[in-house]
Amino acid sequence: MIRINLQPTAGASGPGPWYKIALGLAVSAGCIGVLLWLIDWRQAAMAVATLNMWWLALASLLLVGCYFAFAVRWWVLLRCDPALAPNRLFPVLMMGLAVNVLLPLRPGDALRAYLVGHLYGAGISRTVGSIVLERILDVVTVLCIGGAVTFGSDLPNSIHDVLIVTSLLLLIVVAAIGVFAAISAPFLLAPRRSASLPS
Repeated sequence: MIRINLQPTAGASGPGPWYKIALGLAVSAGCIGVLLWLIDWRQAAMAVATLNMWWLALASLLLVGCYFAFAVRWWVLLRCDPALAPNRLFPVLMMGLAVNVLLPLRPGDALRAYLVGHLYGAGISRTVGSIVLERILDVVTVLCIGGAVTFGSDLPNSIHDVLIVTSLLLLIVVAAIGVFAAISAPFLLAPRRSASLPS
């Protein structure tokens, strides 16, 4: 049985995590309230009434496929562990995304790390590292696409230059990380290989 200790540690000072969560919930509720107040519900109802259900069904299927592709990507980042097949990671990923949508401060990522790292035995550090790498890949992909879009769009020069420079810098950083990983991988794997050899 797994027990979680919610008691504050001795000598802890300042607002606890529950205060931060309550503050995040209050800010989120305020933002949602402002958005609901600004929505023109008549136009929203007219837009929903004119929806093509076939396109909506196709978009839903594509969205599910996109999320399953995310599960496959997560599996690859976890070194294609046979014990963590994509069909096992997919429900965990969906639970994490649902919690991120409902609650502030993205607690769904922590839930994913706990479920896969602790309950499935993949290790917390390894799972957290894969989630952090996911976020880095997401940011790099979005900025690279933004940089590519600038070549065919009419944007202000200031935004155009920022996107181009940021995309190029990110590509350089990613290339440097890849080269470093390729160079350091043999040295990092050498102790494991030597330890696995029979004495």
